[in-house]
Amino acid sequence: QSKGDHYILNGTKLFVEYGHVADFFLCLARTGPEMTDVTLFLVPGTNPGIKMTPLYTMGGDKQAEIRFDDVAVPAPNIVGKVNEGWGTIQKVLDTATALLCMQMVGMSEKILERTTEYVKTRIQFGRPLGSFQAVQHQCADMAINIDGARLAAQEAVSRLTKGLPSRKEISIAKAFCSKAC
Repeated sequence: QSKGDHYILNGTKLFVEYGHVADFFLCLARTGPEMTDVTLFLVPGTNPGIKMTPLYTMGGDKQAEIRFDDVAVPAPNIVGKVNEGWGTIQKVLDTATALLCMQMVGMSEKILERTTEYVKTRIQFGRPLGSFQAVQHQCADMAINIDGARLAAQEAVSRLTKGLPSRKEISIAKAFCSKAC
């Protein structure tokens, strides 16, 4: 909510990675009546009214709950324009998703590499596991899926970096790379 030369932010965000050590938060907040009326704010982590609570996860991730209670943010801390933050966030999300797809391709390649090494050396029924046709077919399917994932991810990143419409390609890459990985 706007109060003169500053905005008051209230709300909670869960699962903020490394939120407990953040110097700044990039916060998206609704600033108008429409769902798309959102504004991006750069909020110092030391701002009064911010409460950080570490979250303990099974994976040991460093995540936190960040609570904003009447946090005053000066108007100069707006990133972009008032009520136009969604476009900026969408670009960031698209870029992050496309890059995550490339990361999944790299992980998949390493998984295939380790799997093929394992099936070459693991002896089952007196011979290497990799000598069985069913295992060979599964490794071949993995390689084909990885190649498809790589092509989908590269197309998404390429279109994104050229400034071309890329939402469809990013969605395809996300689905294909997730399945392959």
